[in-house]
Amino acid sequence: MATAMRTLPEVQKVVLFGSVAKPLQCEVARFGEYRRANIEVWHECNDVDIAVWISRLDRLRDLQTARSRALGELVEREVAAWPTTTLVYS
Repeated sequence: MATAMRTLPEVQKVVLFGSVAKPLQCEVARFGEYRRANIEVWHECNDVDIAVWISRLDRLRDLQTARSRALGELVEREVAAWPTTTLVYS
């Protein structure tokens, strides 16, 4: 995502932070049934936190377009790489 945004000359710095910036980890689920059984699931990342430093404001639409395109490509690539698991319900 940073690479796509850096193609715009006004972008000075891009920082990705928050839970999505950390390596994916398993944790005990927060919903009661799984928590009581101590079942671990992949951490839920609900959003992407990104900070962008820019030198001017007249091309914000171009920045938004670059961000949207990069995010779409990232999601497509990463979702395809996710491990698949088989859930067994009893």
